[in-house]
Amino acid sequence: MQKLAIFLLLSFIHSNLLSQNPDNQILKNVINVTGTAEMEVVPNEIFVGIILRERMVNREKLSIESQEEKMKTELKNAGFDLKNLSLADAGANFSRLRGGKKDVIASKRYTLKVATVEELNKAFDIFDKLDIQEADVLRVHHTEMEKYRKEIKIKAIQAAKVKAEYLLEAIGEKLGKPLEIVELDDYNDISPVFRNQTANVNYYQDAVAASEAINFQKIKIRYSVKAKFEIKP
Repeated sequence: MQKLAIFLLLSFIHSNLLSQNPDNQILKNVINVTGTAEMEVVPNEIFVGIILRERMVNREKLSIESQEEKMKTELKNAGFDLKNLSLADAGANFSRLRGGKKDVIASKRYTLKVATVEELNKAFDIFDKLDIQEADVLRVHHTEMEKYRKEIKIKAIQAAKVKAEYLLEAIGEKLGKPLEIVELDDYNDISPVFRNQTANVNYYQDAVAASEAINFQKIKIRYSVKAKFEIKP
């Protein structure tokens, strides 16, 4: 009776192990590879930060209102949709003038959205014309970024399969079915750097003139996956 109980216990343990590993994957010959894909996308949304400050011109204070009106007029005449110009922030600071006097200098921050590098250059030409010294590219984006991310994920998985196939072919083996696909955490979008954020408009124009060689206007999308494939017996 005791022997029968031990036999039944061992049979239960064996059956339990088989149920946890029905395909017996531990004993399969497998190959592990990493697939990576990259894509460059030209942004169709470029966000520019603009700061207008009250300043003294010929001993008279040039108000923000007058600067804003001139900026809007120039942008509209150049074909920009003023719906893409928004007020981001407003404030005021004490500033020490000549002779030790203090005055309150108001400032406003705006965001302008443009669609192309050509429009970007046109906008900075306007800023330079109006003597606006503080304007920076804040960020870039593409309205179909999710579509491109999906495409690059597919290409990364395909790259992993191709790599596994030619590695096995080199040793006379054939690729079997996929057993596991793991998304790695190194997925990223690398946005272009147009210029240093503390630089002024004139510096920006110099940077654009020297930037054609590095193709700065594109966003690089990179994605990697780790895949495990069965090696056919």
